[in-house]
Amino acid sequence: MNLLSASVLACPLLGVVPQLFVGHVPWLWTAGVFQLGMCVLLYRGMDTLAATFYGFTALLKLAEGYSALLSFYSIQPFSPVPFPVVFSVLFSILALFMCQKSLLDGLYLLFYAAYCIAIAAQPQGFFQRGTQGVQGAIFVVSAGMLLITTFNMVSTTMIPTGQGYFKDLVTRIKGLTLRAHDKELHVPYLGYSKYADAEVLGHACSVLAAFAITATVGDRNPLSVLVLPWVVAAGGHLPVPPDPLRKTFGEAEWGWGRNHEKWWHMWNAY
Repeated sequence: MNLLSASVLACPLLGVVPQLFVGHVPWLWTAGVFQLGMCVLLYRGMDTLAATFYGFTALLKLAEGYSALLSFYSIQPFSPVPFPVVFSVLFSILALFMCQKSLLDGLYLLFYAAYCIAIAAQPQGFFQRGTQGVQGAIFVVSAGMLLITTFNMVSTTMIPTGQGYFKDLVTRIKGLTLRAHDKELHVPYLGYSKYADAEVLGHACSVLAAFAITATVGDRNPLSVLVLPWVVAAGGHLPVPPDPLRKTFGEAEWGWGRNHEKWWHMWNAY
């Protein structure tokens, strides 16, 4: 899905279409919804890092589709700076932790950090050449990741991905230890279910939504400032999918995602 959405956004840069338009919306939102589903499944599969990454990319796909939808009304949304800057920091932190799995995965996430920086650097966001150029690079890297992952799944000869290098580096640093990722790590404790790690996505999205509302509209058309997808999707929708996991498996405070959703939707209505 990252490959699909990157190819859509790189089309204007390659001259396939003059600019993003409403016909791109189904492709981008389909990718976003699919990645939301993968986010929930990966949380259930105890892969917290990958699930958080898919949640972040789903948020980007929903915002990209929203921007393309506004082109139907001849509006090119202005992207405020604070949100993508904070988003790039979160992607960078996630990339650091993703290096525990493999250096290749961590490097891949840095392309999304660069993508968020490109959004912050240019006022027209997804409609600028810089962001579309980064999406072109993400398309190439995603194709390479797909090739390497598929090859390693079916072949006895493995392509090196840097797995274990980060762990070896950390073990040589005194005072730093990596917690073992085993079954005991997710044993329920003090009213928390084994899926309590899903709260990571909810807290990160609340931070993103809080920085999104710092944007000022001024005398512009309210729709011309790219705030609604960040607040509604990040603050209102993404904290909700982890909630059924916590409810089903017995966490005491499972309803906080619903409360956050109501709060951010009230802000949106205001």
